[in-house]
Amino acid sequence: ITQKLPYLHGAKTPHPITAIGASPDGARLVVGTSNGVVTVRQRGKIVPQHVSLKRKARVQAGTYSYFMRGADVSADADDHSVILERKKKLKSYDVMLKQFRYGDALDEALTSRQPDAVSTFRLYP
Repeated sequence: ITQKLPYLHGAKTPHPITAIGASPDGARLVVGTSNGVVTVRQRGKIVPQHVSLKRKARVQAGTYSYFMRGADVSADADDHSVILERKKKLKSYDVMLKQFRYGDALDEALTSRQPDAVSTFRLYP
């Protein structure tokens, strides 16, 4: 009961093979060599010969559809999302303080009638 297997694929390795294995579905082949290198090869999709593969048309850059691609995609449960906090806009008296215009900043704080702003200016002589 000996069968002759057809030769389908060959690969040369620079070092002797010490181990070989395949996935149960036959999609991956793992080869270990004597120098410690492990190679994993994966078979591409098997497409019947009467079926032609159609590629999706690439969206041209600069168009509305290019800009909106991926807009309807949401994060998966195991994805990490980064949420950036927006910087708060400075009050007018804080902007003046950054410009070292202390007198104008004090005037602006007093006209704002906010007790916390006025008390800040009282702390510094």
